[in-house]
Amino acid sequence: MPWGINLGPVSVGSSGFDIKPQLKLGAEGDNFDVGFGVSDVRKHGWNLGATAKWKESFSGSGNTLVTFLESIKADGASAEISDLVNDIIRQNTRLMADVAKLIPGADVNTGTHFSGKMVAVTGMDLDGHVWCGWDDEGYLMQGVGAEILVGKGVAVSVAAGAKDIHTQPSIKMIICVGAGPVKGEVACKVSLPKWR
Repeated sequence: MPWGINLGPVSVGSSGFDIKPQLKLGAEGDNFDVGFGVSDVRKHGWNLGATAKWKESFSGSGNTLVTFLESIKADGASAEISDLVNDIIRQNTRLMADVAKLIPGADVNTGTHFSGKMVAVTGMDLDGHVWCGWDDEGYLMQGVGAEILVGKGVAVSVAAGAKDIHTQPSIKMIICVGAGPVKGEVACKVSLPKWR
């Protein structure tokens, strides 16, 4: 189970010791997150926030919309809870995947990669995002967003970026939407033909 403690730019946790471009104080794990400050600018852009929440995460990825939907599963819960939640998710995502198969091209690998995460939150999450630089995958990202998840809060973020435009161009889009205690984020990466 991943965990981490952040003390300014220093991060210590299950993946070891790291110095990051951040100014954050707090602790995090699969099912909790407590802290405040500026998060790692490579992953989140300029993200200033404060959070104290208990959470359950669900994630998936795939090279088609259908394989993405079929791969969604619970992260970080106990084995008994994960098995139950994963069975429920599998039934619902199987239905969504069957519906997606009716969309022309939804089950065709076109070089697009989908990855997504949904988080159910109990607690408080206040964040503001501005993407205006390179992320940890080398994409030059531009975008804005805000999250106010307290009771019946909202979360909205939109960002897009590109990398390797002169060799093997690809674009990345991130959309995050939330209402009440649940927010979902989907990232889509598309490889483009080489530009001349």
